[in-house]
Amino acid sequence: FAETMAAATGETVNLNALSGRYGVCIDKVRGNEGMQLDNRIGSRGPLTTGGAGKAMLAFMDETEREQVYAGPLEILTPYTISDPARLRGEIEQIRARGYSIDDQEVVVGVYCVAVPILDRMGHSVGAISITGPSVKKPGPDVLPLVAMLQDACRHVSHRLGYSGPWPGELDRTAERRVG
Repeated sequence: FAETMAAATGETVNLNALSGRYGVCIDKVRGNEGMQLDNRIGSRGPLTTGGAGKAMLAFMDETEREQVYAGPLEILTPYTISDPARLRGEIEQIRARGYSIDDQEVVVGVYCVAVPILDRMGHSVGAISITGPSVKKPGPDVLPLVAMLQDACRHVSHRLGYSGPWPGELDRTAERRVG
């Protein structure tokens, strides 16, 4: 999946696993764009920032999510969400639409869209992201990337035993009608 998405988009595809209150990069396929978020395999980042981190946070068990909200918010760039109330609102939007956006929160000039990988209970265990210099905003322009990510994450999630409705499926149908 990652190789196909990297070839199609020219951007880096990262696979992240949930590890406590962090996401850990466990695999990546570099695209061919010049500016990349080049996480090392094994590097970790907070769940409160970045596409993959927020995608995982949004679909964690509610009790665990509340524990993350109670902790300090790490600030990585001027675009990192630093207000807990704003972060909560962002996470609710992610839960509704099924994907996360990173608008330069980890590295200035780098954007990301991510989708969670769910276990049999519907809780996140990881996320896959497409990361690079092209601007990514919620709406019709990002939907082709979301569709690729959804296909990959849905497949992996089903292999892990998830059989429920896919997050954001109804929201994307409405976006397609509007866009």
